[in-house]
Amino acid sequence: MGSFFIIKKFVLNGIDKTYAIMPLLMTVYYIAASYSFYFSPIAIAALIIGISPLFTLMIRFFLKEKINSGEVLGFIIAFIGLGLFLSESSNMQGYTLQSILAGSGMALAAAFVRAVYSYIIWHKNKVGETINLENINLHTFFIGIVIFIPFSSMQSSTYDLDLYTITGLIGLAIVATLIPNILNNKASRAISPSVHNTIGMSTPIFASIMAWIFLGEAQTLSSALYMLIVVAGIFVTTRRPRQSVKLPTRD
Repeated sequence: MGSFFIIKKFVLNGIDKTYAIMPLLMTVYYIAASYSFYFSPIAIAALIIGISPLFTLMIRFFLKEKINSGEVLGFIIAFIGLGLFLSESSNMQGYTLQSILAGSGMALAAAFVRAVYSYIIWHKNKVGETINLENINLHTFFIGIVIFIPFSSMQSSTYDLDLYTITGLIGLAIVATLIPNILNNKASRAISPSVHNTIGMSTPIFASIMAWIFLGEAQTLSSALYMLIVVAGIFVTTRRPRQSVKLPTRD
């Protein structure tokens, strides 16, 4: 029903540029990020995608917008912690140099697109433009379906569509895609893109914690320390700068 509505709107009335560009950016991000993890080691791809806050800081710098020193310092601290954390799980075996370079390029593209996407939503909200996040989500999923169906039909699958497989697919669609996408858009609108993307650097940390809880994967003391460094960087980033209080003067 949602897909039919989009097609009808596009054919009869045209489509607003915002609701064409933003879903395309998000689609490019998903594709680039997915292939970066496919072609290169997870640690390298995650670390490169983690520099997305740097791109948002660069965008704001070139546009001569005010940047809080805490945003810069927090990003540096979080990035160092993330790099140390991922270095423990880095494994280059089975990857060629060409594959790693291709995956790194995809990761870099994903980081840049994510930065642009979050900045545009934040900026439009800041200047008072109304943004229909539901439309952006709807268009993104529609583009994803259009791209996914031809590729899925060309590849044979060895999986049976039993209850377990269907439940897994629904879980991936809702828990791993729909809900994060909705929350991501709301966060992009509400907070600075630098802060938003720095908080996003905690994704590998939460993945590691869930692997420890649900899969029993061991965590070292150094890993826990590096996690705390990332959290400390996020804390520094999210702190509001102190405002100087002007004392009353005597006449």
